[in-house]
Amino acid sequence: PTRFSLLLTKGEVDLGRDALDDARKSFESAVEVATAGAGPDHANVGAARAWLADVLRLQGDLDGSARELQRSYEIYLAAMGDDHPDLAYSLHGLGEVAMVRRKWKEAID
Repeated sequence: PTRFSLLLTKGEVDLGRDALDDARKSFESAVEVATAGAGPDHANVGAARAWLADVLRLQGDLDGSARELQRSYEIYLAAMGDDHPDLAYSLHGLGEVAMVRRKWKEAID
C-alpha cells in the first residue's frame, strides 16, 4: 500500500500544479501497482482509475475519461456495495464528462 499511496499523492500534487502528463503517469502506475498487489477489482484500483479519469478529462480525452470512470464505478459497486459514497465520485465524474460533451440529459441521469 505504501508505493500505491505515494503514487496517488504524487499524482494529486502533479494535478494541482497542472503537470497533467506527470499526473497521468503517476495514476497509471498506481493502477498497475494496485492491480498487481490486490487484483483488478480492488477498491484501490477504482480510486486510481477515478483519479486517472480526471486527468484524461482535463487533457481532452473524454472517451478515455468516461471508460475509466465507468470501470471505477463498477469496481466500487462490486467492492463496497451500492450505498458507498465513493460511487458518487465516479457518477459525478461521468456527469462532468457528459456536460463537456453537451449531453444534458445524460449528465443528469
